[in-house]
Amino acid sequence: MSQNGALSRIIDLDIPDYYIKYYSSLSKETYNIFEKTAKAKSTLVDSSGVIEPKIAFDLADRVAKMHDIDISEPLRKLLKIHGKELTALVLSKHIALGEYTQPDSSLEERLDLAVRVGLAIVTEGVTIAPLQGISEVKIKKNKDGSEYLSISIAGPMRSAGGTESAVTILIADHVRKVVNLEKYQANSFDDETGRFVEELRIYEREASSFQFHVLDEDIIKTILNLPVEIDGVDTDPYEVVNHKGMTRIKTDRVRGGALRVINDGLIGRSKKLVKRVELYNLDGWEWLHDLKGAIQTGNDQEDAATKRMREVITGRSVLSVPNKLGGFRLRYGRACNTGFAAVGFHPAIAEILNHTIVVGTQVKINLPGKGATVAFVDSIETPIVRLKDGNVVKIKDVQHGISIKNNIEKILHLGDILISFGDFLENNATLIPSGFVEEFWIEELKKVIKEGNFQNEFITEFLEKIPTFDEALDLSLKFKIPLHPKYLYYWEQISLEDFYEILQPTDIQEKLIQYPINCKPILEKLGVPHKIQNTSITLEGVEAKIFFNLLFRIPIKIDKSLSVLKTISQTSGITLRKKFSTSIGVRIGRPEKAAPRQMKPPVHVLFPVGQKGGPTRDLLKASKNPNFYT
Repeated sequence: MSQNGALSRIIDLDIPDYYIKYYSSLSKETYNIFEKTAKAKSTLVDSSGVIEPKIAFDLADRVAKMHDIDISEPLRKLLKIHGKELTALVLSKHIALGEYTQPDSSLEERLDLAVRVGLAIVTEGVTIAPLQGISEVKIKKNKDGSEYLSISIAGPMRSAGGTESAVTILIADHVRKVVNLEKYQANSFDDETGRFVEELRIYEREASSFQFHVLDEDIIKTILNLPVEIDGVDTDPYEVVNHKGMTRIKTDRVRGGALRVINDGLIGRSKKLVKRVELYNLDGWEWLHDLKGAIQTGNDQEDAATKRMREVITGRSVLSVPNKLGGFRLRYGRACNTGFAAVGFHPAIAEILNHTIVVGTQVKINLPGKGATVAFVDSIETPIVRLKDGNVVKIKDVQHGISIKNNIEKILHLGDILISFGDFLENNATLIPSGFVEEFWIEELKKVIKEGNFQNEFITEFLEKIPTFDEALDLSLKFKIPLHPKYLYYWEQISLEDFYEILQPTDIQEKLIQYPINCKPILEKLGVPHKIQNTSITLEGVEAKIFFNLLFRIPIKIDKSLSVLKTISQTSGITLRKKFSTSIGVRIGRPEKAAPRQMKPPVHVLFPVGQKGGPTRDLLKASKNPNFYT
């Protein structure tokens, strides 16, 4: 596009003169630089004789100039209708069928261009993956003589990202079907599935690490079901031992690019890829549902935590490990400053951790995705800490945290991490049952109000305010509502033996309960604030009231077949729910990876215009809609 052509598109819009002047000066200066560069290149002192960078004004321009193909205008039109994901499929189909290509181009050349252009659209023309990540696209033959499509992957494919690299294979499958090529059939005689397993493990052990760990059975299932062959160029000086000299694999060295597409793309992000398959309306990919995908090594909670620690990079703090009481408790929800890949922590945490995290810190999490940005939310659970004098305190707010931070000996419970349901939906991650929180309690209260028609009773005021313990106790006994979450401890996390110890205080009063010092670890696990007085532990105020009414108002009836939670609920008549479900592994990520969290497509206006602006939420287009203000 010429300078005048680009400027005319801007002038057609109703925008201020100073903007046009600013844009014109930028364009003019850019073209002046290119003219001087062209003059210098014409001397042939530089052997290339051409200017490698090209001026592009939008996605369509970038893709067209990247592949030297005249598709900018049709691409712009398609993007307005479909958005980039479906546009990639539509345009790659047209190219595979011979549109926009030279009349004498071969089928192999058309398919090569179709796959590269499709990937360039998906990656918005800003990575080198379409040019250098795909080494070549070839038509090969199966053992039965049928022809299939093979994609050879090189190392730079990594720049596309895991999901996008896997989408390359979806696009290749789409164009394969368009030109009626058969599916790839893994060669059992040469054991191509075994080659990938051996090669991947050697690469993992000797060359580099992957983002995810995957199972051998997933690798085998993937290779057997792939409709398109994934081949690759060798990237590292490590050779396979048991699968050398294979017929269709030309190198005995490991092929890093191909392995990353399979490990981090197809298998590691299989759950996320299912959504793309549905969007593209592709068949033959049902097997993705059967893959276990990215896994935690080991069978128990400690192994998950151990793996998490093994991946830590020196110098980046670990704040919480998965599935471990005391770490960040998973809580579903959104605040005004959280959302897609932006999670919430209580601001007091920043203070007691000496600002290890601040607003905008990039963190690595184990669920639901792999990374997130930090925001602060003061309406979620606060940390519980042990002070140097042995007292255990639940932090009330930021000021309280600041006042005691220098006396903290150990953080017992970090509080909540607020993650939106949308993050789980975006990553196709399985929802984990939540601990009992205020939102659930309010729904229980609404149900009681609706069924009992208590519109004029005092009960309705607690839809807006937190009850005191006496009020919460009254509500639980009178209306059979579970005890309010504010007054819950981690009862489900202690053993029956621990519970027997808790049932034997040295002094019982409604406002003061004392325990021997050996009960301290149990009380800390429960998350109960308490004080140390000489050689005894004292529970005062609300804590003493809670213990008295749950454990000693009516003598506990021990039943070894019941859990601690059910035993207390049945004996006291006060229903208790689980406070803890799981903790999320959180460690500090790469600060340079923090990026704006945007909608897809991004919305850069103060008042979102919905679908009136088309798939790109174009404010100018929306303003021309007759119903714009309604």
